Amino acid sequence: HKSEERFRNVAKATNDAIWDWDLVTNALWWNEGFTRLLGFTHDAIEPSIESWITRIHPDDCQNILRDIRAAIHEGRKFWTGEYRVHRKDGTIALVRDRGHIIHDDTGKAVRMVVGMTDLTEHKAAEERLREQAALLDKAQDAILVGDLDHRITYWNKSAERVYGWTADETIG
Repeated sequence: HKSEERFRNVAKATNDAIWDWDLVTNALWWNEGFTRLLGFTHDAIEPSIESWITRIHPDDCQNILRDIRAAIHEGRKFWTGEYRVHRKDGTIALVRDRGHIIHDDTGKAVRMVVGMTDLTEHKAAEERLREQAALLDKAQDAILVGDLDHRITYWNKSAERVYGWTADETIG
C-alpha cells in the first residue's frame, strides 16, 4: 500500500505523462500528466494499451510499435522512442518516451513503466533558432555574438568571409 501511494505521489509530481503497462493483460494506467499533455480525461481513456496506440500519429505508429516490441522481445531493460501523438483538440504533440521494462524471475517482460515528455515547444524553439541563424548567415555584414565572458557564441558566414576564420575555429 505504501509503495502504491509513493508511486502515485511521484506520478503527480511531474509534468510528464506516465504510463504503466501490464504486458501480461495489456492493461494500461495513465497519470494526470496524460490529461495535461493530451487533453483526454481519465474516463475517456481506454484502460488498455489501445489508449496509447490509437493516439500515435499514423506515420509514426508502425516504427514505434516495431521498436517497442523489439525491446520487449530482446529482453532489454530500457526503451526510448520519439514520435508524434494526437491531442484531444486535434493538434499534434511531439513526444519522447523513456521506458523501463520490468522482467519476472524467469526473464520474461511483464511490465513497462514509461515517462512521456512533450517536446513540441522545445522543437519549435529550435526550429525558430535555425531559421534565425539561416537569416543571419545570408546577411552581408559580419555578425558575431559573444557572451559575458567574451567568448564567441555565434559567427555567421559573412564573418568567415571577412575575417577568414570558420565558425568552428572561433566559437568558444
